[in-house]
Amino acid sequence: MRHEVVLDVLALYFVSTAAVCVLLAPLFRRAMASVPANSRRCDRNERRRWIGAGLDLLIPTLFLELSVNTIILIASLVLPTDEVAILTIALRVQAVVLFGVTSINMVVAPRIARSLGAGDEATVNDLLFASTHLKLWPALLLACLLPVFGEPLLAIFGPEYAAALLPLITLCAIPVIMAVFGPVVLFVTVLELEAVANRVFQLAFVALAILVPALGYYFGVQGAAVAVIAVWLGWHVALYRLIRVRTRYSTLRLTPRQAA
Repeated sequence: MRHEVVLDVLALYFVSTAAVCVLLAPLFRRAMASVPANSRRCDRNERRRWIGAGLDLLIPTLFLELSVNTIILIASLVLPTDEVAILTIALRVQAVVLFGVTSINMVVAPRIARSLGAGDEATVNDLLFASTHLKLWPALLLACLLPVFGEPLLAIFGPEYAAALLPLITLCAIPVIMAVFGPVVLFVTVLELEAVANRVFQLAFVALAILVPALGYYFGVQGAAVAVIAVWLGWHVALYRLIRVRTRYSTLRLTPRQAA
């Protein structure tokens, strides 16, 4: 009975997401039609190019925005209710750490985008180096403090959630991964690699759907947490390699004079 309910929720979840995509399609078409017939060809081409880029970024955006809920729903297929609750708390708490990393990315994103557009590789590298260290060391410090302060923190939600400590420590690898590999999504957007990135995130969705229930079934909530880390590391490495192969840039900038 419980699995039937979870499957119904999953079906509703993905159908509603698909419905949003279908509803957005006419809006994009209307936006295309709003370009005046007598407008310059270059203006029309620019509008079409950016609408196409927006469509290519739809799957990556959905992945980044909905992945936590997707993980919880998929994990609930194989994990008992108490372990689903533990995984949920661990995901929500690590999101607080992740917020610091994403905030720094948002602060430096406009300057990186302008520098990429201007072809100013030196400024891009300097911004990457500075922002990487602003993100990496606090993320590592918080991960190191969790074994000491994590259990009292989790006890705020109830004594039964102390079991979320190990999954939480594991999931805190996500902010570290994002700090090390840099703002890869920003780079694929500015460098017009959205179409390939779209396929990477489609594969990431499939990997989540397979690995989370598989490892969760055999290893419990900790297995599900490890599956999440594997997927996050995988799509970061894939986008990093894509940027390196297609352009001269490297988002992984741990030293100021690292070769591009």
